[in-house]
Amino acid sequence: MSHDYLGDVYRAQNELEQARDAYTRAAELDPEDGLPLQQRGHVNTFIGDYDAARADYDAAIALGKGNEKADYGQYRAMVSVYAGEPEAAIGEFMELARAIDGMDIPNPVGQKIAALANAANIASHYRLFPELDAALEQRTALMMERMEEVGTDEYRRGQLANIAMWEGWAAAHKGDYATAVAKVEEYRGFVEPDRNPRKDDPAHLVLGRIEQLQGNHQEALAHYEQVPPGNPYFDYQRAVALEAIGETERAMEIYEELARYNFSSVDYALVRADAIAKVSM
Repeated sequence: MSHDYLGDVYRAQNELEQARDAYTRAAELDPEDGLPLQQRGHVNTFIGDYDAARADYDAAIALGKGNEKADYGQYRAMVSVYAGEPEAAIGEFMELARAIDGMDIPNPVGQKIAALANAANIASHYRLFPELDAALEQRTALMMERMEEVGTDEYRRGQLANIAMWEGWAAAHKGDYATAVAKVEEYRGFVEPDRNPRKDDPAHLVLGRIEQLQGNHQEALAHYEQVPPGNPYFDYQRAVALEAIGETERAMEIYEELARYNFSSVDYALVRADAIAKVSM
């Protein structure tokens, strides 16, 4: 584990070759653990050695225990996003969602919902609307099934709020802004009884995106800045809005942070290349 943590430190410092060496040593010391191979897969992805990254993830999947097989499969599918192949990535996530039932893991429904959300994220970003609709249809059906199984009012409201938010996100990217705003209000109605002080964050993020897609960058920024930073996708969108209104210095600080972020997620995969391009201009 010390070598695994050392790899994380090197990765955060953008010392990718040293990170890869640390993860390799961790894998050598514990050949039955898939985690160091998964971590090395991240590094190979950021280096741009996509074949090596996929091989690392495949090896990690073979060693995975519990939900790890599906977790590592999610990261493997992300490689195609980093490689600039969104349609391939969506296909891999959809196939993963189908394959999860055969993995004998403890939380198959949750893993399928996550895979379909990743597919929907990619599809919305790249305006691949048939793929977006297919992913959300399957995801919503699974969430409704789980809602009935759990049966509590609080869980039901949470699921319906999430579904409404995704419907609003999809409508916004299709250019149906009236429906998108209505879905945000629907979300707010579901979460209104919650005591979570950050319950309105998703609404601000989607409203910010609605404004940004219409070219209203100042209005978008007003929403984005209601939410703490930390999501790479929305941090990037915040930077775009800042740049558009002339706050270039603040925008470049965000782009530079994202260019060396080096921790994998679909949110990051969608914006990493663009952030690096901004810094390289």
